[in-house]
Amino acid sequence: MLGSKAYVAPEKRKAIQEAIQKLDYHPNVIAKSMSNRRMDNIGIVLAQDASSAFQSQYVPPLLAGFWQELSKNNMQMLLLMAKDREDEVQKCLTMYSTGNVQGFILMRSRYNDQTVCALSAADIPFVLVGNINYELACKLPAINMVDTDNTYDVKNTTMHVIAQGHRRIALIHSSSEFIASIERRNGYYLALQQNGIPIDDSLVFECEQRISKMEACCDKLLSSDRLPTAVVATDDMIAVTFIKRATERGLKVPEDISVVGHNNYPVSRLCTPSLTTVDVPLVDLGDAAANLLMEHLRNKDHKPRRILLPTSIVVRNSVAPPGGGAISGETAGA
Repeated sequence: MLGSKAYVAPEKRKAIQEAIQKLDYHPNVIAKSMSNRRMDNIGIVLAQDASSAFQSQYVPPLLAGFWQELSKNNMQMLLLMAKDREDEVQKCLTMYSTGNVQGFILMRSRYNDQTVCALSAADIPFVLVGNINYELACKLPAINMVDTDNTYDVKNTTMHVIAQGHRRIALIHSSSEFIASIERRNGYYLALQQNGIPIDDSLVFECEQRISKMEACCDKLLSSDRLPTAVVATDDMIAVTFIKRATERGLKVPEDISVVGHNNYPVSRLCTPSLTTVDVPLVDLGDAAANLLMEHLRNKDHKPRRILLPTSIVVRNSVAPPGGGAISGETAGA
């Protein structure tokens, strides 16, 4: 097993303590128990609160992907949730310095992510599912990342909507705290710009990944004096919530308003109408992230890599020309 004789080397111990001091934590609490043995665990950092995590359709397939690879290496998963960013960093440093984990997988990437900075500064093995912002990339050495091209994908789904004749297109995106949400929003902007469609900030809505918040956001859009003819949602749960709230108001999808989503959760093909969306290989993302971390742990000379997995658009029944009939069937395209 990888961790049976692992320990915190003096140089790594020093790096951890320097990271703690730089981030204004309490090194005596963290460093009082440096283990001579490291357990066969990987810390899974959810990077969101319990309420959002356990309502999310994003988390289970990623966890399945992690487990698929980690179990082959006789490794266990420890889920880590924290009350805020500082608490998350403190918990990660504590878990590693006390020998409870061999490394970490971060399930989401946030803007100027303190956990990424702390783990990188302390030279602790980790893999990020996602990307980092440009400013952070300029400050940090290369890190392990696994992702899809969020900007390209939402640009493509928006282009698909535009190709059906839509010009007044709204966007509902997840919190701008997360890099993926920023990238997806940028994809929407790019598609509009490349088609000569002015960006209208009144058509851009941001919401948290909680059902009550998504419902409130969709209701706000639906209460607009002038509705869009199409909605691009950066997550299928937002899209499905919008379809439900629109239907409750007497609107028909796609006859009155078209909708596209992102991630291709199982609910996207079960809702009415079935949802046009981006098929993101979430299980494969998890598997690739765990595999990359195992590679790092096995090889002390490991060179950090960024892995970008392919996606495709799945065309179902939720998009039609303005005032027209749905595009039926299910097809996938790059």
